[in-house]
Amino acid sequence: MFVKWSDETQTVVKGAQAVAGEGDGWLPFLEGESIVVNPKTQTATYAISDDGCFVYLKIEGDPDLTWEQKRIEAYGVLEDQLDKIWHDIDAGKLDKTGAFYAHVKSVKDAHPKP
Repeated sequence: MFVKWSDETQTVVKGAQAVAGEGDGWLPFLEGESIVVNPKTQTATYAISDDGCFVYLKIEGDPDLTWEQKRIEAYGVLEDQLDKIWHDIDAGKLDKTGAFYAHVKSVKDAHPKP
């Protein structure tokens, strides 16, 4: 893959594409493994190598999930949460003895606010 690099703005102005286009500024784009960037804690920008021979994706920041993201994962899908509520209502346990409350409390305890 190739990208067109602007020395003036230090950014990728066109690409990525299978072959280099016409004119100057076309450089190979170094593709790494499939990269997942945590949008709350990381930034991804294009950068040019020190020798000016290729462009790569530069990722900065902490890849770890935030406490909020950990809670969202642990809560599970909305359908399962609603199902817990329905069963608690049906069993007359829409209080601290119900499964929904126990689930939410366990998630909050496992991933407290800082």
